[in-house]
Amino acid sequence: YLSDSKLKEREEFFRVSLDSIGDAIIVTSPENKITRMNRVAEEITGWSYSECKGLAIEAVLKLTTDDIDRKTEPVVLSKTAFKLKKKYILIDKSNKKKHITFSSSPIYNDATVVIGDVLVFHDVSKEHDMELQLRHTQKMEAIGQLAGGIAHDFNNILTGIIGCANILQRKSKDSAIVETYSAHIINSAKRTSELTRKLLDFSRKGKLLSTDLDIHQVIKEALQM
Repeated sequence: YLSDSKLKEREEFFRVSLDSIGDAIIVTSPENKITRMNRVAEEITGWSYSECKGLAIEAVLKLTTDDIDRKTEPVVLSKTAFKLKKKYILIDKSNKKKHITFSSSPIYNDATVVIGDVLVFHDVSKEHDMELQLRHTQKMEAIGQLAGGIAHDFNNILTGIIGCANILQRKSKDSAIVETYSAHIINSAKRTSELTRKLLDFSRKGKLLSTDLDIHQVIKEALQM
C-alpha cells in the first residue's frame, strides 16, 4: 500500500502529465463517469474538472455530426462509437460549436479487465475554417474560368452582330426605320460587349474601373428597347 504522501505525489504527477499534453483528454470509469480531465479539455468543453467530476460523459461531451446539407444529428456515446479517429462538432458549455477530431481507447488493468476509457480530442476549428475558405477560393476560380469562357464566346457572337448591323446601316441610308433599328442593334451590342469585357476582367483578376454614367440616358435607351 502507498502512503498518503505517495498517493498525493502520484496524483500530482498524473495531473501535471495530463496538463502537459497538447490534446484534450478525458478519462472515464467503466460506468462512463468522468474521473480525470486535463487543462486543454477544460478549455475546449468550457467545463472545469471540479464541475464535471463524477458526471456522465454525455453531459459534458455533447457531440453532433455535420453532413453535406449542414444538418446536425446528436452522437450517441457508446463503447464502440469512438475506436477510430473521426471529425465531430462539439457543443461546449456555452452552446458554442467547435470542430474536433476525436478518438478513444479502453483502459485495461493488469488482469486485462477494462477499467475505463481515455477520450482524446483536438480542436480543429481553425483548420476547418481554412478548408472552407480554400473551397470558396477554388469555387470562385472555377466561376471566373466559366465567366471568361462564356464572355469570350459571347464576344465572338457580338462581333458578328455588330458587323452585320454596320453593313445593314450602310446599305439602308434611304430607310429611316432601318437606320434607327440598326443603330439600336449596334448600341445594344456595344453595351453587351462592354459587359463581356468586365466578365473577362473578372476571370483574369483584372482591375475593374468605375465610370460615371447618365442615368437618364440609360432609362431612355431601355424604354426604346
